[in-house]
Amino acid sequence: MTKLLLINNGYIGRIDDEFVVESGLAEFINDLSDENINVTLFQLYKNITINENIVGSKILFNTLTSEFNDHNKYTKLYSYIKILLKLIYNIRKYDLIYIFLPGHLNYFSLIVSFLLKKKYGIYVRGEANKKLPFFKIISKHAQFIVTNHLLNNSYFASINSDTKLIMSYLNLGNRVPDINHQIIDRSDISGCINLLFVGRIESKKGIDDLINACLLIDKKIDYKLTIVGGGDQFDQYRNIISQDEYLKSRVNLTGFINDRNELSKYYKNNDLFVFPTHEEGFPRVLFDCMINKIPILTTMVGGIPGLLSPNINCLETKLKNPTDLSKKIVYAIDNYDELCRYANKAHESLENYIKSDIVLHKDIISEYFKK
Repeated sequence: MTKLLLINNGYIGRIDDEFVVESGLAEFINDLSDENINVTLFQLYKNITINENIVGSKILFNTLTSEFNDHNKYTKLYSYIKILLKLIYNIRKYDLIYIFLPGHLNYFSLIVSFLLKKKYGIYVRGEANKKLPFFKIISKHAQFIVTNHLLNNSYFASINSDTKLIMSYLNLGNRVPDINHQIIDRSDISGCINLLFVGRIESKKGIDDLINACLLIDKKIDYKLTIVGGGDQFDQYRNIISQDEYLKSRVNLTGFINDRNELSKYYKNNDLFVFPTHEEGFPRVLFDCMINKIPILTTMVGGIPGLLSPNINCLETKLKNPTDLSKKIVYAIDNYDELCRYANKAHESLENYIKSDIVLHKDIISEYFKK
């Protein structure tokens, strides 16, 4: 059986005595196992609580791991050195090293693979730093590169001719969404307006901007904001909200929801999706918005402009700007018919994207080994 070492760009969680990862990653690895590929997951692990990270699946596959101590910069460095030595010791056991970018450990692993002349593939699932030393030459020598948004795909295709575009919706791109043509009536938004955010609860997702925008909105509109997700800073933001009487009356922090059917109800039952993120590939939550025709208010970072265009199929808010975000939320509600037209256009954009030349992630890897 072919042996693949997969270096994920997100740490493994440990809850009590169990290792857990995000459910999409676990399903992706299971899909590769069905293709007769023996996968070992390589990454640092951290002790977490259930709402500290987006994890949903107990690890039932091989792992190569060690503990990540992030107490200070010296313990972090020691953690990286320790696991990289483990990589060097074990790397020759595998037929292919498959490295997800971005990530500090991941980039060091890429250098190790390049220097040791091991065959490696690259999956760029976010905003990789293209200015890193030797990044271009290392990318050029990859067996193949997989990207999850159009802008990255164009860049890497100019470096490496074996670059493929996937749609990283379910199982990291092993499934494409089922476009639902049901009619969703969002015309009546009289009374309280329901705002929605879904994603990791952390600063780089724009949570600070969102909370500050809520404080700026004050009494301009009657609204409720639902924040769905877990993350490293979940407890921190939960405390901020619970200790402020105004926020407590306006904001509901649900925690992480793993059940996709339950999560789907949030997209259907809210009026506006607010996403002031600072960096992205193309996030799955925006695919969910496009499927469910919920109007989108978002920053235009990373791969988002690859599918969404301001004032055509979404409304744009400025990066790291709570004042602009608060004004755009009020504008969206005051011009809701216009936003609903954007949502219908976004649905059409997604439908056309699915019909374009997109391959399944697992098929790219499987075809590589068949060759």
